[in-house]
Amino acid sequence: MGEKVVLNSHHPVFPLDQHNAYNDAELVDLVSSYDNVVAWLNGHNHAGNYGFTGGTHFIRASGTL
Repeated sequence: MGEKVVLNSHHPVFPLDQHNAYNDAELVDLVSSYDNVVAWLNGHNHAGNYGFTGGTHFIRASGTL
């Protein structure tokens, strides 16, 4: 299984949202194919959001504005 991995990105990929990266589905499939990826953290949309799929937490941080 290897070490746990947390990915950081500017753009979200999950759950589906108008602010997601253009290749969001492809990225979710790729990330979900690795058992050791436990979370994807991102910003971009200040509203915040959360989703869980394929064993990975997708966390969009809320803006402070």
